[in-house]
Amino acid sequence: MKIEEIDINFAKKEITDKPDTIWYDTRKAPFELYGFYDPLNQPVFRRMPDDVAAAVSPGVRTLAAYTAGGRVRFSTDSPYIALRAVMPKEHFMSHMAPSGSTGFDLYVDEGNEHTFVAAFRPDMNELGGIVTYTNIEGTAFGGKLNCYTINFPLYDSVTSLEIGIMKGCRLEKGAGYRPVKPFVYYGQSVTQGGCASRPGNAYQGFISRRFNVDFLNLGFSGCARGEQEMIDYICSLDMGIFICDYDANEPNAEELRKKHYNVYECFRKAHPDIPCILISKASTILYPKEAEERRLVIEDTYQRAIASGDKNIYFIDGKTLFSGMDSSDCTVDSSHPNDLGFWRMGQGIGDVIEKIMEGYRDE
Repeated sequence: MKIEEIDINFAKKEITDKPDTIWYDTRKAPFELYGFYDPLNQPVFRRMPDDVAAAVSPGVRTLAAYTAGGRVRFSTDSPYIALRAVMPKEHFMSHMAPSGSTGFDLYVDEGNEHTFVAAFRPDMNELGGIVTYTNIEGTAFGGKLNCYTINFPLYDSVTSLEIGIMKGCRLEKGAGYRPVKPFVYYGQSVTQGGCASRPGNAYQGFISRRFNVDFLNLGFSGCARGEQEMIDYICSLDMGIFICDYDANEPNAEELRKKHYNVYECFRKAHPDIPCILISKASTILYPKEAEERRLVIEDTYQRAIASGDKNIYFIDGKTLFSGMDSSDCTVDSSHPNDLGFWRMGQGIGDVIEKIMEGYRDE
């Protein structure tokens, strides 16, 4: 017997349109999209320009069309919210839940509180997209106008996304983020969100909800190599804080040493006063000697920055992010964080950001 025949709670809801559903294109008002490059004019949702991504590497070009960090915000009093996505690739990985790699999740936004409501899960037997519903009326938020955020998949591409609500219900603009410039994250697979069980559990999600700030995820699985084309693009962006999680994709510490300070130096020349956080790899279970060598490279960049007079530079020793009770239980494969690991990363990085934000003035 299949598990869904034994326990109906594991069964995916029937993918059938409700007859009273009205569908709306998220590229049109009142929806507001975040975490994307020019989403109203691109054929697919992407995180950076295609020509720039192609100039960096073939891998970055592919991954730039994966929607990690993408979000849409809106409000409605509909008793249910439906989602219809066209996703031509749909990737399933052995060590990452499809609900995170190719699913969406839904949060309700109430002031400074952002509460998870439901996941829009893919059907592994049906490729080409998702059509699914979640019942809001049956939750603690039913019966009123709510602001919502839907997070896009971490490891999949999305051509179009439509939201469906009950005919006759209100559809309005969603909650706004705090009026500060977006945080920009650069790094590897962990930065992209592997292997969170759902999109909102990548560490940037925890930080965004904690401070109610917008962000751009420039994490590229296996492809964060500090290329000059990528750094030039990052330097061209307008941001509030730069979080540099660049470490593990270089083949060794020596290759990292050749590029890491250049990443910082180029950024600082372009943005003399924007806070910059340097992070070393969080999980050091595998190859601890090499991980320490890499950590020293990043700490050296930090010390050189301090010596040059930089007062807006911060260093997070990655091995401290999983420290404490159950530290060895923070990954799925001794490398990529599970939800506990991402929560701890969000807390540790968020604590540093909180110190920075104490002197931050809303624009």
